[in-house]
Amino acid sequence: MIETLVRDIEQVVRSGGLRQRGRVLQRLSTLFTERAAELLEEQVEVFDAAMLPLARAVDAAARVILADDLADVRNAPRAVVRDLAFDPDIAVARPVLQRSPRLDEADLVTVSESRGQEHLRAVAQRPTLGERVTDVLVARGDRQTVHVVAANAGAHFSGAAYTALGERARGDAVLRAMLVTRVAPRGQPAVSAGGLAGGSAAGLAVGLRRDQTLPRATDADEQRIDDLIRAGDLDKALAEVARLAAVPPTFARRAYDATDHDPLLFLLRSIRLGFGTLKLFLRAKPGPVRRPEEWSGIQTAFQALSVTTAQRVVRLSAQSGGEREGRGPSGSAL
Repeated sequence: MIETLVRDIEQVVRSGGLRQRGRVLQRLSTLFTERAAELLEEQVEVFDAAMLPLARAVDAAARVILADDLADVRNAPRAVVRDLAFDPDIAVARPVLQRSPRLDEADLVTVSESRGQEHLRAVAQRPTLGERVTDVLVARGDRQTVHVVAANAGAHFSGAAYTALGERARGDAVLRAMLVTRVAPRGQPAVSAGGLAGGSAAGLAVGLRRDQTLPRATDADEQRIDDLIRAGDLDKALAEVARLAAVPPTFARRAYDATDHDPLLFLLRSIRLGFGTLKLFLRAKPGPVRRPEEWSGIQTAFQALSVTTAQRVVRLSAQSGGEREGRGPSGSAL
C-alpha cells in the first residue's frame, strides 16, 4: 500500500489540485498513525520522505489537520514535524510546538530565536522546557510570553534567565507574584515578596497550600455570570466573581479596570471560569476591537496558566492588600 501511495504522491505533487493533494496526504497520515506504534525508525523515515513533499504542497487548512494528527505521536516523521513547527502560520505550528516529542531542544531554540511571539508562547506551553530554551524565551518574549513561561511548572531557568525575570518583575506585579511561588535556581536568591505580602516566598507558598477549600465556580455560576455580562450588568457580574473568589468586590473591579487583561485573567482562572467568560468581560470593556491574533494570544496564556498558580497569585495579592497598594506601573490590580 505504501508503494501505491508513493506513486500517487509523485503524480499528485506534479499535477494534482489542492483538494486531491489534501486527500492523499490524509490517507498517508491515517495509514501512518494507525501503524505508528509498530514501526521501526527506518520505516518511519520512509513515511517521512513520502509525506514531506506533499505536506509542503497542500494548503494551510490541510497542514493544520496534519499538525494536530502528528503532534502527540511519539515517533512522528521528524522532518515533517520540523517543517510544520517552522511554518509562519501559528495555526499550523502551534500543535507541534506545544506537544510534539519529536522536536528537540535545538529545534525549539531555533524557532524561539527566529519566529514571533505567538510561536514563542506555543513553545512556552510545552510540558517541560530546558534552560537553553527558556533563556531565549525570557530574552525575546514580550510580557505575555514571559507570563506564560513563568507560569509553566515544567520550565527550568538558568541563573541568568531567572535574574532577568526578577528584573522584569520589578515593574510587573503579576510576574512578581508568579515568581514568588517558584523555587529559585540553585545559587539564586528567591524573588522578594515585597509589595505583595510579608514573610518569605517559601513561607507564603506553604501558607497558601494549607487551605484546602479552594474556590471553584460551577457551570451554573459561570452561566449566571455570562448572562449578567450579556445583560450589561457588569457590577453584579464582578460582585459574583468576587464572591466566588473570596476577595473584596473592589479587588474584582480593579482587576477589570486594569490597563491590561492579566489581572482579570488570573482572577477568573483562579475560580476555574472558562475562556469564554474572560472574552465576554474583555469585549465589554471600552477600547479598540482586538484582532484575531490578539485573542489567540490571550487564549494561549489563559490555557497555559494552571489553576493552582492563578489561585496563589490572587491570594498573595489579596493578602497583601494589593488592591490598595500593589498596583504596578502597568496599572495591575494584582
